[in-house]
Amino acid sequence: MRKRWNQVTTRFTVLLSVIILLLGSVFVTVVSNINRSARETFYNGIERAEAIYQADFTAS
Repeated sequence: MRKRWNQVTTRFTVLLSVIILLLGSVFVTVVSNINRSARETFYNGIERAEAIYQADFTAS
């Protein structure tokens, strides 16, 4: 009985570890994608602001 219980707990622990690793990798992927899109938005905003400033400067 004891040996069977050890097999069950080992399988459960392995399964839990695999699930945690998968969730961790998904989380990292999502966060890096969010960071990338935020960075792109930020730089696009800066470029747009520079273009507006240049147009304003040349108009005056």
